[in-house]
Formats: sequence, C-alpha cells, structure tokens
Amino acid sequence: MSDIEAAALRLALFTLAFLAVVLLVWWVRRPKVEHAGPKAPRLGIEGGLAKLRRRDPDVEEVEIAPARLARVSGSAPLAPLPEAEFDDAPQPGTASSADTAATARQVTESPSPVEPAVADFSPAFEPEIPAPALSEEGPETTAAPEVPADELIEAVALQAEAAANLPTPERYAATSATFAPRFPPHGDAPVHSWLGGRPRLPKTMEWPKVDGREGDFLAQISCAALPPMIWDGVGPRSGWLAFFANPDSGSPAVLHLSEDGPPRDPPHPVGALWSPPGPGLGGFARRAFPEWPIDQVNGHVALCSDVADASTEAYDVADPAFHPFDWDSLTAMIGLLESRRDRLDVDGVAPADASDELAQAVADAAVANRSADARIREIIAVVRESAGQGSFTAAGATAVMEGLQTIRWNEVVTHTDPETGEDLVETLELPLTRHHPAADLWVDDWRALLADHAKHAWCADRNRLPEPLRAALEPEWQRMVAAETVVLGGRAGGFVPSFDADFDAILLHLPASALFNRSAATGNGAIVAIRKSDLAAGNFSRVRMLRRAE
Repeated sequence: MSDIEAAALRLALFTLAFLAVVLLVWWVRRPKVEHAGPKAPRLGIEGGLAKLRRRDPDVEEVEIAPARLARVSGSAPLAPLPEAEFDDAPQPGTASSADTAATARQVTESPSPVEPAVADFSPAFEPEIPAPALSEEGPETTAAPEVPADELIEAVALQAEAAANLPTPERYAATSATFAPRFPPHGDAPVHSWLGGRPRLPKTMEWPKVDGREGDFLAQISCAALPPMIWDGVGPRSGWLAFFANPDSGSPAVLHLSEDGPPRDPPHPVGALWSPPGPGLGGFARRAFPEWPIDQVNGHVALCSDVADASTEAYDVADPAFHPFDWDSLTAMIGLLESRRDRLDVDGVAPADASDELAQAVADAAVANRSADARIREIIAVVRESAGQGSFTAAGATAVMEGLQTIRWNEVVTHTDPETGEDLVETLELPLTRHHPAADLWVDDWRALLADHAKHAWCADRNRLPEPLRAALEPEWQRMVAAETVVLGGRAGGFVPSFDADFDAILLHLPASALFNRSAATGNGAIVAIRKSDLAAGNFSRVRMLRRAE
C-alpha cells in the first residue's frame, strides 16, 4: 500500500468515525415526540391489570478507544477527563428526600450506559479516584449522578482533536524514547542501558537462541523511565528489554527481563548485523559490538554517523599516534600488511599502448618494489616469531614502525597537463608508512583497523591506550557519538514494507553505525517491530526485523 493510499484510508476511517459520533450525539439529544391519541377504553376486568414497571429503552453501549480517536494524527491517547464535580445540595422544586433516596438506589442498581467506554481506556491513563473521606458517623452514602454519554464522547473527541494539533516535536517526544551514547563511556555514574558488549542475564537463564542459533546481543534497555504515552500507553514499564539477533539472518528476538545478573560474555563472534571498519578488513577486525552505555535524552533519531574522510589527508603511521598498542593490534597490522603486498607492482609490465617513458618508469618502479617486498617479508617473519612469547612493549612496537618507515616503494602515476594536453608520467617514491591520496598501499586501511581495535579496548578501559593514540582518536569518537541515537517507539518515517502504523509498534530503531560496527547493509537502520496487541499482552515471541526502503 502506497503512502497516498494509506493516507486516504486513514482519512476515510476518520470521516466515518466522526460521522458516527455526530449521529450518536444527535440521537441522544433528539427531541422526544409524544403522540396524542384517544385513550384506550378500560377493560371490563375487575381490579384492572397490574401496573407494569416502565423500563427505559436500552441505550447502545459506545466503545471509543482514545487511540482510535487520535489515530488521524498519529498521536497517543490523552489522559481521561477529571471527574465532574456535582453539588449534592437539593435544588428548589426537586423531589422529596425519600424520592431522592429511591432514585439513588435505582441509579446504584442500574449499570451506567457509558461504563464500557470508560473501562476501555488504557490502564496507563486511568484517573486516580480518591477514597471517600470517612466521618465519625460512618461512610457517606450519597451516590453521584452518572456522566451523560454524549458529554463524555464529545469531551474525549475534543481532547483527541487538540492532541492532533500539537506540534510534531512534542508529539514525537511524548510517544518515543531517544537514547544517546554516553561520552566518555567510563565513570562512576550508574549504567541502566547499553548497546553491544555483554548482556546482564539472570544466572539461571541460558543464552537466548534465535531460530535455533545462539543470538548476537544488540542492546539491553531499561523500561523504568519510558514516557507514559509511548506505544499508546501499553508495554513494560519496569525491568529491561534485551535485544538479540540471529547471526545468519539477523532475525530478532526480544526478552523482557524482570531482573538482571552478572555480565555474560557472548558465546561466539557476531554475525549478520556486524560491519567491518572498512572493505577487506573483516578478517583483521574485532568481530564484536563495543559495549557502550546509553542515556535517555530529548532528541530525534540520527540515521547514520558521519566521519571526516581521512583519505585526502597526508599522514604517516610511523607517528606514535598510529602505533599498535597490544599484541592483538600488532598481529592484525602484520596480517593486513601481508595481505596488501600483492598491490606492489613487482612485475614491471606496462600497458600495451604505453609510451616508452611510461614503460621505462614502470620497469624501474618494479625493481624498487621487489627490494621493498623482501624487507616487508623479513619484518613480518620477525613479528610473528616473537608474537605472544613475551609481554608487549611500546618500545617494540616503535621499533617495528621505524623499520617499516625505512622501506621505500614506488608508484607510477600518469596525468594530463591541463595546458598542453600532454600525458605526463610521474614516479612517486614513498616511505611504506606514508599515506598519499594518489598512492595508498595499506596505510589508510591500517588507520581504520587501528581505530577499531582501540575503540573496543578504550570502552573496556581507557588506560589501555597510550596517550598519543587517545589524543588522536577521542575527538573523532566524540564527533561520532554526537550523531548517534537509538529510539524506542515513535514513527517509522518513510516507507517501511509490511509495517502498518495502525497495528504495529516500533520496539527499537537501530540505525546503521560506523561507531558501533552495525551493518550499513540495513540501509537507514533496522527496525524491530511488534504487533500492538502482542505488546499489550506482553508477548514478545513474534517480533520482526524490518528495514526502511531506500
């Protein structure tokens, strides 16, 4: 169903509902017409017939849920109206006290025709009815008159109309909960919700499975401070919602935990929803979601995090800000460097249509690159031989980086002279650790890989990183955190296939993220959706993972 058809359908439903309300109000308020006619003759039966008690005509019960009245605006139902105050003092011209008592008994015995409509309000918005004050003589027994059905319907309709006219940000904030990562993620403040890392499951609970596979842990979010109007007032308001995903398909599973437990390590590396820090880096990166505390804030969802592109900058990874900081990062760097050796042109074969100048430049570059490749293999062998045999030292990492810096490699580039149009040939001779926008062998990939390893270590303990590395990466992480949010509730936004705003609710909107290694293949993010009826019943067994259409 397209957006236009969906909007037309909602308008038609609202129009029908409005006409029904108008018709009901007219029916209740219509003037009663009494027909004057000849009196029926008295039957010749002694004593006549026994008088039958007149019964008021049955009034059809009216059931109007606040969510249905507010559906035209996409807002949640408003709180019910406060109780009307009535004057218990007798008015002139009223019935006697005996008649009043009889009427009160009759009202008490007869069910009110509007009680079903009042009972249909969400439990989250039931008005608080104060207990009657007891005097020394005993409880007060005077019954309050019932609220007319037409007045209640009209008042609720006015409230729904007022909610539809609220500004969009106010409606959004009232029906959703936005969480932002804490920066820095360390400190003494208590952690109630977090993304990635390790869940806090009860000790007796097994690791959750999704479609038969042990799931990837995504987030655990506290429900204690959720807005009252989120999810139309239904859903949990205590404990935690823990989100998991199938490592192959990404299918979700959600648990409502009434209690937590100690942190529990994942049983395996994460799968389908994980994204490597760069192309071809999946085999060298930490295949996990970093554990990061999040706090509830006022704001809107960020669709992705934007980070400055470093590929156009000139830098040298021999700088201490880019050194490995433990054995894992050093062996990952060596593995990456070995995988990029095939980018070195060591054959010296020029294109068939190459000029003599270009062919000679390619041949000369191949000679220099063969020498560089031999020295690269020597350093790789030394590092692998010593890896894990002793404690890691910063001095050892510095020695490795300085050795790589002394290696020179060549790259032949061609470009056209803008004035003469002549093809120019240039040979770039670069240190192996230097990044050049026109000739990048492995340095840019190492920078991304180092940031990934450092991020996981920093989230666990910031003191694991040397000061130069922290000074280089913390400002970048802070910029990324400023663009990151996850949202519970609210609107789907855009077109989401198989999502119906009338019947579905958003449990969690998890955007694609470079900071949290969430896959960009999810487009604008993954949406964990649930039927509103299941949410009201506390049934989380049928949640779905949806993705916004591009």
